[in-house]
Amino acid sequence: MDEKRLLEGVRVVDFSTYIAAPLCGALLADLGAEVIKVESPSGDACRWFNHPERRGNVRFDSCNTGKKSVCINLQTAEGVAALKKLAASADVFLTNTRMKSLAKRGLDHESLCKENPRLIYAWISGYGEKGPDANLPAYDSSAYWAKSGLLIDTMTYTETSYPTFNPIAGGDRVTALGMFSLIMAALLRREQTGKGDYVTTSLFHMGLFQNALDIVSQQYGFPFPFPRGEASPECSAFKCADGRWILIAIMDYPRQGRALWNAFDNDEMFDKPEYVFPDGWNSHRPEITKIIDSIMIKRTSAEWIAEFAKRDIACCILEDAKSVQSSEQAWANDYFEKYTAETGKEYIIPRSIINMQSQPLPYIHDVPFEIGENTTEILSALGFSPEEIERASK
Repeated sequence: MDEKRLLEGVRVVDFSTYIAAPLCGALLADLGAEVIKVESPSGDACRWFNHPERRGNVRFDSCNTGKKSVCINLQTAEGVAALKKLAASADVFLTNTRMKSLAKRGLDHESLCKENPRLIYAWISGYGEKGPDANLPAYDSSAYWAKSGLLIDTMTYTETSYPTFNPIAGGDRVTALGMFSLIMAALLRREQTGKGDYVTTSLFHMGLFQNALDIVSQQYGFPFPFPRGEASPECSAFKCADGRWILIAIMDYPRQGRALWNAFDNDEMFDKPEYVFPDGWNSHRPEITKIIDSIMIKRTSAEWIAEFAKRDIACCILEDAKSVQSSEQAWANDYFEKYTAETGKEYIIPRSIINMQSQPLPYIHDVPFEIGENTTEILSALGFSPEEIERASK
């Protein structure tokens, strides 16, 4: 393990709220960056989301681990001046504030990079910086899930179908990873050229990126959404005798199809002329799906997992957010950690994705913190007097 952490000495000003941008900042902190979270006197709204007392909110804690906190009131001229000076001392300025609001205060990328040419200005938006939706409010449920097609395309379609509630902050987390990658690439470029950069992504763009293969597939005749049975039977989920579902994932049916039917003790199905892959197989998808349904329901999920394992067929029981917490595979690989919130309640939380032999394994630490607990320390180091700090932060 390296003595020096990868981003040690890199200062990140994290002027962001909710999930996507703050989580990106936490990933940078995991690699040793000094991440300074800038909050208003009322704090990041995520602090009190579903937690009016602002205590024990693990959603906030997990996205703000390893950070320092500075309180700046941008409704005052002193507060704006303080944030500008803080950005001038930074390597990265990370924000998800709408650009219209940033520009109004001279916090847009052109203004800040003029004062600090080595600055990497990282901006996450809802829909992108151009177009009719550029200044609209956005959350991952709207900009990532709904507008990209993901909610409709993953719906099980019947006459009474409706879109499911999207996984909470799933789009935020993907967007955080996208921005993290851009910032790391920009830091590498700066090492090579000495120049800063402007990097940006949006919830909408990341939703389109996530949905890319569905968007392409639709263009050559594979429609979304579709009723059960229209999907590829060899890549579908089936209910077992114990009520659990198993997803079968066969990507090369000509090679593995016989093994599948062998597991079903029905080898002759593979050789039936009307089911020959791909044309016969694809034209009989609803019929084949019903046949497999009738077979899978006769045995338990554990029995089927064992049968498929014998034949090296990729498959998986469909877990939910509760059952996956006891996953032996996840715990064996340190994908989970236990975290005790400020309320004293212990939670199981997926660990940071940072996994490098040269770096210590990240864990949730140094939270919770009070709003602005490092304000005096950081702003005084930039030359602000106690009186100026008072005016900038209240």
